[in-house]
Amino acid sequence: MNDSSINILVIKPSSLGDILHAFPAVTILKQHYPNASIDWLVNQEFSEIIKFHKDVNSIIIFPRKKLGKITTFTKALLDLRKNLRAKKYDMVIDMQGLIRSSLISKLAISVKTYGFAEPKERLAVLFYDYKISINDKNKHAIEKNVELINNILGTNYPIPTDVVQEIEKYSRTLSEKLSSENISDGDFCVGIVAGARWESKKWPANFFAKTIDEVHKIRESAKFIIIGSPAEKETADDILSMVSNKQTISLAGKTNIGELVELIRRCDVILTNDSGPMHISASLGVKTIALFGPTNPEKTGPYGKKNTVITAEGLDCLRCMKRICPSGTNRCHTGIDPQKTSLLITKNI
Repeated sequence: MNDSSINILVIKPSSLGDILHAFPAVTILKQHYPNASIDWLVNQEFSEIIKFHKDVNSIIIFPRKKLGKITTFTKALLDLRKNLRAKKYDMVIDMQGLIRSSLISKLAISVKTYGFAEPKERLAVLFYDYKISINDKNKHAIEKNVELINNILGTNYPIPTDVVQEIEKYSRTLSEKLSSENISDGDFCVGIVAGARWESKKWPANFFAKTIDEVHKIRESAKFIIIGSPAEKETADDILSMVSNKQTISLAGKTNIGELVELIRRCDVILTNDSGPMHISASLGVKTIALFGPTNPEKTGPYGKKNTVITAEGLDCLRCMKRICPSGTNRCHTGIDPQKTSLLITKNI
C-alpha cells in the first residue's frame, strides 16, 4: 500500500474515556504509515478532544441527535453520507463495535472495513470485511485497541505514550483563569473530580471535603481545584461548603473541554471518580488516584504505572455494573477512608 496516498477513517464516536482509549492505537497507525491521512468520526460533543491528537487530519461529525429525530433524520443521514464519501478510504476501522457504527462504515467508500470479531453488539460483525480477534477479552480497552491495530497491520508496536498534545491557546486561557484564582505556576495542585455518569460512581461530597482537609494537614501549601462540567457545579458547591481548607476553588462548569485537558495537565495529582476526566489524567501521565466500586478497573481503569485504584475491601458487591446501588447502601463509597486516601495523594510528591 502506497503510504503517501493512503486514507484511513477511524470510527469512534463516543464517549470521552473510550475516545482517549483509542488515541494510542491511532498513533500506531501514523507510525506505520507516516504520510497517511487519518480522519476520525466522532459525536459533536467530543469533537474538541480529537484536536489533541496530532496525527488526525480531519474530524467528521456524527450527527447523533439529528439522526434521532424523524424531522431531521433524512437530511442528517444524507449529509453524513456526503461527508464520508468526500474521499475514498483504503481502510475504515470501527473501534466502537456497535451495530450503528458498523453500519456507518458502509456509508464510506472504502477498500476494506475492519472491526472486532467480538464487538459490543454481536451483529455489528455482519458489516465488516475483516473481523479481528483479540486474545484476551478482559484486558484493558487501550490494550485491546492497540492489539486490534497491530493485528490489522501485522505488526507488534508497543503502546505509545505522550499521545495527547498540548494546545497553546487552551494553556494560555487556562493560565489566566488560574491566575485570577491566585494559583501560580509553582503551586502544588490537587485536582478533584467529583462527577461521573453513573450515580453509583459518584463518591459523596463529604468524602472529598474530608480528603481535602486531610491532605491540607500534610501539605499546607497545597491548592485544590474542583474540576467538572456545569452538571457538577452543585456537587462542587457542596464540597466548598463542607471543606475547612480555604485554598479550595471550583472551576466546575467554568472550562471548555480544551481548557479542561490543560487544567488536568497542570495538576500534580488528580483524585477522581471513574469518569472521563480520569482518563484524560491517565493519558497525560498525571498521577491519578481513582475511586472504583461498581465498575472494573482492569478493563476501564486509569492506564499507566503512575496511577492507583482505590476500592473498598471485603465487599462481595464490587463490580456490580449497576448505575444505582442495588442495596441503596453505597457500601463501596463508605468503605474508603479519606485519611488513607490523603496519604496516597501525598505519597512520593
